[in-house]
Amino acid sequence: MKIILAFCLFTAVAALELSPEEKECQKQVDASEEDVEMFRSLQQPEEHTTKCYYDCMLQRINYSDGKRFNREGFVHTMTQVAKNEQQRKAIQHLAEQCDGTENDDPCELAADIVACLFR
Repeated sequence: MKIILAFCLFTAVAALELSPEEKECQKQVDASEEDVEMFRSLQQPEEHTTKCYYDCMLQRINYSDGKRFNREGFVHTMTQVAKNEQQRKAIQHLAEQCDGTENDDPCELAADIVACLFR
């Protein structure tokens, strides 16, 4: 299932050039190229700036509202890049698994969401 999620997420953010959202988030939180690359390669964020970059991106792609995991936004975005029924089922399972993930700190929330999605 992790492979399916990684494929779908990679498809969503894998352009060679940074998207306007990536550039905006990088500037907003003063993220490094390494922070951006960690997001693109789906690594668990550890540093505060990296977590805040993830927060910005997860809010831009509607996986988070800054307080909690956005199940509906996640399913909507991910099913657009799903290639088959197996991937759609995996997306639903992950959405159910992470539903209820909350944190008052949006940067920590982003790390919590990533950890949940790759459990």
